[in-house]
Amino acid sequence: MLSAEYSISFDGIDNHYLLYGIDEEFIYSNPNEENMTIEKLRKITKDIGALLIQAHPFRGRCFPTPLYVDGMEIYNSNPRHFVKSDEERVGKVIQQFDLFTIGGSDAHLIEDVALSGIGSNYEIKTAKDFVNLIKNGEGIVLK
Repeated sequence: MLSAEYSISFDGIDNHYLLYGIDEEFIYSNPNEENMTIEKLRKITKDIGALLIQAHPFRGRCFPTPLYVDGMEIYNSNPRHFVKSDEERVGKVIQQFDLFTIGGSDAHLIEDVALSGIGSNYEIKTAKDFVNLIKNGEGIVLK
């Protein structure tokens, strides 16, 4: 079974991106991630209706790329990765560029799992349901 969230990064930069609403065809038709750029990825995801989110845009050497994403991670509960002041900085970028917001646990260790996420007033059964939740502005960032 394919995960509902697919993570991608590019050689030479520290930025991380999360893809939602893609399928196996996307994975197999884009095998050379190392040759991908955020500009190329944006065109592809836009064409197929997928959601492209930038994770932790101010962490370390990461930098925001608001022109190439649908949204940004405004919050994650990983105590080793999240800096509270980043939430305000990301919020300003999201507002300026009218982007969607998500939040999550950024889990790298078992103790990080399920500390935060996205809440919904209805059951999410598919990746497409999740994409629609975010695109309709109905997702609630849980902290």
